[in-house]
Amino acid sequence: IIDFLTSSSCPPDFRVNLECIHLEVGLACLTVMLDELKFNICELGTSLASNENVTDLARRVDVKISEALQYSCLYWATHLCHTPYSTNPNMTERLDELFKGCRPLYWIEALSVMGKVPAGIQALRQFSAWARVRVYNLLSQNQVI
Repeated sequence: IIDFLTSSSCPPDFRVNLECIHLEVGLACLTVMLDELKFNICELGTSLASNENVTDLARRVDVKISEALQYSCLYWATHLCHTPYSTNPNMTERLDELFKGCRPLYWIEALSVMGKVPAGIQALRQFSAWARVRVYNLLSQNQVI
């Protein structure tokens, strides 16, 4: 069904533009991260204890990190990287805001308590490659970044 909905044979009123959908979901992920990431998100008593020594960590993650934030922390880059030529100003502004200050550390903290740090490494690799292509395309088109 997805092949039909994304093909030119699908009537325009029903056709799905995957690039636009990925952009919308990516922007939503960034918004959730900007709104919900914070220091000591699971309200642990000390940062000196390793995750393995926090007996109720899984419960804390379920209670303190919304499903939307868990999804966003894991998949924001996947969605944005499906929009290689987007010059959407909202995307640029949200990315700029996300990577300023301490938010990257809060993101890594959330990934850590979720046991998903490798997914963050993959997201950064994917994002880095995407950004290089995006900058190259913008420069080759003489667009201001």
